[in-house]
Amino acid sequence: KVRGRGAPAPVSSFREAGLSERIMSVLEKKGITEPFPVQAQCLPCIMAGRDVIAIAKTGSGKTLGFVLPMLRHILDQPPLGPNETGPIGLILAPARELAYQIHAVCKGFSKHLNIKSTAVYGGTGVAEQIGDLKRGTHILCATPGRLIDILTMQSGKLISLQRVSMVCLDE
Repeated sequence: KVRGRGAPAPVSSFREAGLSERIMSVLEKKGITEPFPVQAQCLPCIMAGRDVIAIAKTGSGKTLGFVLPMLRHILDQPPLGPNETGPIGLILAPARELAYQIHAVCKGFSKHLNIKSTAVYGGTGVAEQIGDLKRGTHILCATPGRLIDILTMQSGKLISLQRVSMVCLDE
């Protein structure tokens, strides 16, 4: 079910979604050949700059439905400067397990695209997460509590959200 005025039609292939050739080659390497229904509808909407609320069962492909447009968006942005830590894309998840799962998907693509993905969540050491952030990141997968902790550390100078231009709230 799709609601909203002038919602783009679903795509039948990833090629129709306007993804870059670099992203298409990673999809091919991973053996991902055609979009799941939620991806077929979400990709054209997000790529058109629309806000999307997607409701689908676990395992339906929702994560790739928002990660692929985010990767395309990040690749189209000016690179992070020498003193910039990023992120450009921010994904918030309510639980560390989900944040880690999303990060794993992002990392599987980002390593092939020469961009960095970092996960910050509670229940694990913050020192390693801070180190990853200081080295710079393009995608930050975070739980709200740990993100607030990090934003308030070092008088708020540890990371900046100024470059964030795409946000996803999962669940």
